[in-house]
Amino acid sequence: MAKRPHVRLLEVTVTAQEPALWKWHISESDIEVMHGFEASRESAQIEGDTVLFKLLVKPARLTHMYGPAVRCKWILPSWR
Repeated sequence: MAKRPHVRLLEVTVTAQEPALWKWHISESDIEVMHGFEASRESAQIEGDTVLFKLLVKPARLTHMYGPAVRCKWILPSWR
């Protein structure tokens, strides 16, 4: 009998840090994978969604866009 693949759920969450500062998080099971900051809630949601999409489409390119700080198990599976 074949094994079913393990399903991973990534989600984008936006939280207020200050009145004019919003933080977006990409996480899996309460483990933060990436984050960033924007000036408005709408721009934080858009940026979080955009980064999540790029992470799913071409994970290695995020290292060049956001620097080595985003290197994690999603970008370099050998880091587990």
